[in-house]
Amino acid sequence: MHAALVTALRARTPAIRDRWEALLRIERIESPLANPDALSYLMPSTIEQVLNALAKPSASHLTLDAAQAMRKPDCRCQHNPYVSYFRACEQAMIEALVFAQAERGDLENRDRELAALIAVLRRCATEEVDTFCAVCSHRCTAEECRFRDAAPEAAKPTRSCRSGP
Repeated sequence: MHAALVTALRARTPAIRDRWEALLRIERIESPLANPDALSYLMPSTIEQVLNALAKPSASHLTLDAAQAMRKPDCRCQHNPYVSYFRACEQAMIEALVFAQAERGDLENRDRELAALIAVLRRCATEEVDTFCAVCSHRCTAEECRFRDAAPEAAKPTRSCRSGP
């Protein structure tokens, strides 16, 4: 992504964070960890991580269709707070990019820039969601867990920690 556009997004960081928090507050809270008051403390570092990734030159030039087809983070058991966190993040960051592109006036690369942003956001989100799922106390026990069928029998818990000895 062009350095001037990354700089414009950095200048919009407070607006991105405000919009992101507003979007997060209208998301359905699936677990106590998904409380927007708790997640809002993570926003500055996530924004910085995304902007740093966008500032690096990329050899891949995804099309917008290819970027939009990338896997969105998923947690079917709905205990992962990062799913709604990154869903709101993606919306806020895309809005900020569109405004920055409109201000710049050069719309020639808008699809490629949007594709780059979506790709970075989805990679970051997938990594965080998958990391949380890897340590989730409901992993392989929740009926809807995506790892339930993939886990070897030995890795599946035989009882819940709440069920006693």
